[in-house]
Amino acid sequence: MERCILVVDDDSMIRAMLARALGGAGYAVLQAANGRMALQVLERGGVEVDLVVTDLTMPELDGAALGRRIAESRPDLPVLYMSAGTFDAVGAGGSTPPPFLPKPFSPSALLDLIEARLGSGSSRHLVSAVAARVDRHIPAVRSVT
Repeated sequence: MERCILVVDDDSMIRAMLARALGGAGYAVLQAANGRMALQVLERGGVEVDLVVTDLTMPELDGAALGRRIAESRPDLPVLYMSAGTFDAVGAGGSTPPPFLPKPFSPSALLDLIEARLGSGSSRHLVSAVAARVDRHIPAVRSVT
């Protein structure tokens, strides 16, 4: 069964690079330009989202606020945060640090963290092989600020 990942970032180039890397690794990918749009995608239904990858700094509804809203409505849905800054800079708090990927990162680093969050160890070797191939063709994800 194909897993679905919702990618949330206000930078369309970063969304496109992530969608390409994740699609190349066999994931179905949905995209949203900010937290409000992501919530609409999740509320609309039709496709079961298995994981959300979100930037922290976005207009309208930032990634930390999106993560809190998801935790309230769908506590079983894992969220992976990414940013050129630090998670603490956004005021996350909490006793357990959330899964966080600092920009820039390689597609293989993203895929490894997603694999760990989804817990599907049986496909780890396949994902690692695809990640190595994706790294050669897709540049590291950087924040354009």
